[in-house]
Amino acid sequence: MSCTAASPTKRKRANEQTRLAPVNRSDIWFHDGNIVLQAERTQFKIHGGILAQSSTVFNDMLSIPQPLGPAPAYGMVEGCPVVQLSDSAEDVTFVLKALSQRGYAATGKPVTIEVVAAFLRLGKKYDIEVLRVEALERIFSEVATTVDEMLSNTNKPKRLIEAGFFRNLPLPWVDILNLAREHDLQSVLPLALYECCRLFDKGAAFSTTRNMSEFAISTSDQILIAAGPRRIIKLQNETTFVWASADPGIVRCRTAASCSCYLLNILRDEFVTGLYIRGTDSWEEPGYDLCQECRTNGEAEQNRGRQQFWDSLPGLFGLPEWAELRLEREKLLAPWYIPSTSKP
Repeated sequence: MSCTAASPTKRKRANEQTRLAPVNRSDIWFHDGNIVLQAERTQFKIHGGILAQSSTVFNDMLSIPQPLGPAPAYGMVEGCPVVQLSDSAEDVTFVLKALSQRGYAATGKPVTIEVVAAFLRLGKKYDIEVLRVEALERIFSEVATTVDEMLSNTNKPKRLIEAGFFRNLPLPWVDILNLAREHDLQSVLPLALYECCRLFDKGAAFSTTRNMSEFAISTSDQILIAAGPRRIIKLQNETTFVWASADPGIVRCRTAASCSCYLLNILRDEFVTGLYIRGTDSWEEPGYDLCQECRTNGEAEQNRGRQQFWDSLPGLFGLPEWAELRLEREKLLAPWYIPSTSKP
């Protein structure tokens, strides 16, 4: 049987079923509340004062005197007017929990990327500044713009954003990348794109299923990520791991012949057969018998080279330099912004 478009009768029936779907009552239901918000097919009964003191948008809306006469277009529930929102029920749930439940998403407590996204999305839309700033601070705290910040994050015992779908990763980089694109957070893009290159270079698909819903990377970012590994590996060979191609003789090596052999093995294993993305890696003692002089020189050269790699990272993806990207954070968080004292 061939596939054909649904008939007008079937489409009408489907639309009616959607319209007549039962309205669910959320767990956020204050019996002494005075306003009901509806997002999709879920209703929330809340105190208008909570909304007004947190959001200038809701404050302006609720300060308008309601005319006498017929009930509001969306009706009344338990004597309270119903306000229809165009947002997802999930986003509204996260935001109302944060506004009405003490300790929810407390400072320093890990939350999912979905919570961060809701805070940022609705925080901007409804001018809920405390949630917008909370979301940005969590993202900026986890996504470094300096080498020192990156190293500090690597050694963190606890993250502010949970790993999510890719449990083997410290952060949900695909979601962070998409969120950065949605809200034009350019300072997040260099590291997010780099980490996605590492992820997809290991064979992950560009689209995957999570909680019965699908997320995907945009076509433009897929192109960047597909082309990224080759450029990244070339750059790391010229910066972070340039020490592996050095002549042992220039560091007064006492076993130049054997160290040359071991360095060649490193080059072969890491950069010829391996081709791993490791441009931001810290020094790890190689599994080869390098002399002390070569080890000391290698670590120092890797640290210097890693800084050069980091400085060049935004340019690999066509982004401005780090100094300009850091200004974005200052502007978005002002007057809460505290400039980083770490080295670039």
